[in-house]
Amino acid sequence: MPEGVIIAVKKGYTGSIRGDDGNEYRFNRKRIIQGNFDQIQMGRRVEFEPDGEWASQIRLLDEVQDLSQQTTGSPLTSAKRRKQRTTKRRSRDHTSISPFGGYRFLNPYNFVRLLGKPRPENHVLGNCPPPPHDRYVGLTGRITCQVSAVTPLFISDSHAIWEDANGHKTYRFFQLDGQPALPASSLRGMVRSVFETVTNACFVAFSHTPLSYRLSSRQAPWLVPTRVERDGDNWYLQLLIGTSALQIKSPPNDFQYAAWSASYWPLKPSKTLRGIGPKGRKLSQKQLSRIQKFIARTNNRVHNPDGITHGEKCYALLEPFQHPHPRIKFWNVLEVRRNRSELPQPQGSQRIEEGWLCITNQNIEPKHSERFFFRSRENSSGPERIALPKSVREAYEILIEDYQDR
Repeated sequence: MPEGVIIAVKKGYTGSIRGDDGNEYRFNRKRIIQGNFDQIQMGRRVEFEPDGEWASQIRLLDEVQDLSQQTTGSPLTSAKRRKQRTTKRRSRDHTSISPFGGYRFLNPYNFVRLLGKPRPENHVLGNCPPPPHDRYVGLTGRITCQVSAVTPLFISDSHAIWEDANGHKTYRFFQLDGQPALPASSLRGMVRSVFETVTNACFVAFSHTPLSYRLSSRQAPWLVPTRVERDGDNWYLQLLIGTSALQIKSPPNDFQYAAWSASYWPLKPSKTLRGIGPKGRKLSQKQLSRIQKFIARTNNRVHNPDGITHGEKCYALLEPFQHPHPRIKFWNVLEVRRNRSELPQPQGSQRIEEGWLCITNQNIEPKHSERFFFRSRENSSGPERIALPKSVREAYEILIEDYQDR
């Protein structure tokens, strides 16, 4: 994991980190997963995961550098830093590292990193088929342990389940010979997790398919809408970036790539739709007018009189719109038609564009709009389409298959 040093702190909860790679990253307290908040100070060494211009998964380390002496002093080597931290960690009270104080549960697969070197082959602790359960292989013996329930504990019994007239089920605690007991499988699981941690064991439940990856909500605006096209044996991605310039690993600088097509009244309306702007301010008359039109349109669907379906090519009458949030600017779909001639003539800053309507239905509670994907004819930013390598397409098909299975 990359390392760096805190070089600026503002109000005790935000600041900047200079990575050992020479780049600077922003951070706030929400991104600190290990360490006390009162340890946030200039010169504090940290481990972190780069996330664009931000640092995430931050761990505050024991070492504090004297930033004033950096220009003349000799910095510690990475080996010396690791040796110092190892010595300090051995005597550290691990319950004190929680930013919330007191007990904190740590998932071993979150705080123990995988080894970078290959595991030994054909060894019970290496890369080999798991040993059979009908014989002893490797080390055998007995483990004696004491168990204390430091938090409320309930292990349900598969027997003696009561159900009332309303279908509510009541379970009892697991029992053995009429007495509450801990099943051996629960103890085995705890011992096994510790063993897997200290031995850097292989993952035991793994399929042949790659793991899924989900972007953080902050990275969602980075996504570029594309349409897959096929030309013989060659596959391409048509970039649908609307009227904005193509950006890589950052949101568009102007309008969002996709236009918004108001389609539903949300199950959980946002503050904006309830007439409340950022920081509790009232919305402008133009913004309130759009909300009133939005409510009317979602009731009678007048913006899609042709009943255009998902993925169907069509034409849309668009108007620019500034969301109450100052960073959200988009094209608002006024009407969509199969034939361009059936749309009203654009007025003022309105425009007509050819594109595709994407309809995924009301799949989350706050959703209110579908998307219209297009690329304006005058937009010359970046290529119009890029080749789609076979390996990428196959990986994408595996990902979609896994998504559909779920």
